[in-house]
Amino acid sequence: MLMNIGFVEATRDSNWDCIIFHDVDLLPENIDNIYKCSDRAPRHFSLRPSQYRYRLPYKGLVGGVLAFTRQQFKTVNGFSNMFWEWGHEDDDMKNRILDKIGMIARPSLEVSKYKSLEHTKAGRNQYGKHLVVLSKARGFSEGLNTLQNSYRVMSREKRKLFTRVVIDLGDVGNAYANRIIEELDTLMPGAWQSLVYNFAKNNKNNALQEVVD
Repeated sequence: MLMNIGFVEATRDSNWDCIIFHDVDLLPENIDNIYKCSDRAPRHFSLRPSQYRYRLPYKGLVGGVLAFTRQQFKTVNGFSNMFWEWGHEDDDMKNRILDKIGMIARPSLEVSKYKSLEHTKAGRNQYGKHLVVLSKARGFSEGLNTLQNSYRVMSREKRKLFTRVVIDLGDVGNAYANRIIEELDTLMPGAWQSLVYNFAKNNKNNALQEVVD
């Protein structure tokens, strides 16, 4: 949800033609890694983070640093609002890109190295894997289009290099947690709690077509 809010609030300030979502714990290591969007598809930059020994951990990875044109982000209906805490929201985004656009743009391997900074991770989303597996069945029907009236802007402070926006989500997190359980029970009555699958294999078999751009 926060990434959808970031998109909405950033585009209020200016008619940006490229929106980049960037994990704060990743630092680019190559000066030739130019931050730009691709007209062909969303562009994934962080192929080789140091935490994975500078290797792409699986072909379907789109987490870390990911860029969209405004229209591309609207086409995939933004990120899902159902993922809270840490984990798997980027794999749901991979499924959205696969379904709506069908390919991902990436720079060459030579320039896509990132330093992963050590930090304490937030709690892992206990429903994340289930939501990813069932994301297509859920129809990608929620996301950017269901963001309305879900938050309140408390303050907006423009600084030299960034704009700091403070928001209030109220009790929306609990509301989404209840909705998650309801949706899982609807799609897999009485069975979703024991769903077992090979997460790495699932991502490998649904890898995006890749273009160097």
